[in-house]
Amino acid sequence: MANTSKKKILNPKNDLWVSNFRGKSPDYRKGYLAGKESNMATINALLEKNTSLAADYTSRAIEILRSFGISPIDAYLKINRASHMNVLITMSETDYLSQNLISAIDSISTLEDSVQSELFGITYSFTDKSEFFDHTAVNSDGFSYKHKTLISD
Repeated sequence: MANTSKKKILNPKNDLWVSNFRGKSPDYRKGYLAGKESNMATINALLEKNTSLAADYTSRAIEILRSFGISPIDAYLKINRASHMNVLITMSETDYLSQNLISAIDSISTLEDSVQSELFGITYSFTDKSEFFDHTAVNSDGFSYKHKTLISD
């Protein structure tokens, strides 16, 4: 049998729940907003740190490619979440089909593995930048940022 001395909270889906606070209504909104503000500050700090790390590691990946005789054209950043980034590196079709790219990818894969953690991850992808390369498609896929050292357009 329900205790009728407790305040009823009307729920559009079910009106059988009653308040357990006996007339006292805590300010949930104030706590929610404080928690939300704190979480956003933490996420923003992590995002800022990780985009900086992504730029540093992408510079290393570019140097690795160059050490194998490959000339990257552009590097695009996609932020999947505050703790994981994707980078798309473009190069000429000749470099993309080169046997040296396989060796370079092995080295870059080692770099990827060495920097992975619970709070940061990065994945590199490679493609050729032919006449059919579509910047709009790259942007639509979420690669919204371009590495400054390789800006060619």
